[in-house]
Amino acid sequence: MGVSPNSYLRLHRMQQVHRALRSGDQDAAGFAEVARRYGVRHLGRFAANYRALYGKLPSDTLRRRRGLAELTLGRPRVKFL
Repeated sequence: MGVSPNSYLRLHRMQQVHRALRSGDQDAAGFAEVARRYGVRHLGRFAANYRALYGKLPSDTLRRRRGLAELTLGRPRVKFL
């Protein structure tokens, strides 16, 4: 696949969390609870990688799912490593 096993697992976890945050089936209190359910240990690093991939923070995805207003001020700043 051209990706290390760790990178593959990290991406797979990120996709699982993204689906869970977007899904209306999850009865989660917040992003941290959902992320930990899928084995995420470092929430800050995960949130930064999530933003680099999806263009918004995980909490924004969860907020949108809950139907709260989303405020966007310009384009998100994304740093690719």
